[in-house]
Amino acid sequence: MVLGRLNRVGIFTNSKAVTTATDAFTLDVQPPRLEASVENIPFTPDDDGNKDTLEIDLNAEDNFGIEAWKDHNCRPEEKPVSPHTGL
Repeated sequence: MVLGRLNRVGIFTNSKAVTTATDAFTLDVQPPRLEASVENIPFTPDDDGNKDTLEIDLNAEDNFGIEAWKDHNCRPEEKPVSPHTGL
C-alpha cells in the first residue's frame, strides 16, 4: 500500500508557476492473494457414478476487498465449461 498525493506543476506564459494537487489517495500495489484446492483426483467424468465430480475450492483475499470474480474452465479440447461468477 502506498499513501500519497499526486502533484503537478505548470508554467504559464507570464512566468509564474502554479502547482495543483489531487486529494490524498491510497494506491494498492499488492495483488490479491489466491489459493485453490482440488478434491476427487483423478477426475473421471464418465457417468459411472465414481469420481464424476471434481470439487475446486477457491479463496481470494485483497487489502481492499474483492468486488467481483469470474473463473474460466475449459475441457481438453478447449470447449468452455459454464463460467462461475460471484460478488
